Parts: sequence; structure tokens; C-alpha cells
Amino acid sequence: LADPGQQVERMDSLTSYWG
Repeated sequence: LADPGQQVERMDSLTSYWG
């Protein structure tokens, strides 16, 4: 199972990219 923190970091990266 993937760590929730890692998933959050990924979302942050995507947000930064989309931002």
C-alpha cells in the first residue's frame, strides 16, 4: 500500500504543474 503522505506529495506536484 502506498503511504498517504506520498500520495499527498504527488497531488501537490500535480497541483503545482496544473497551477
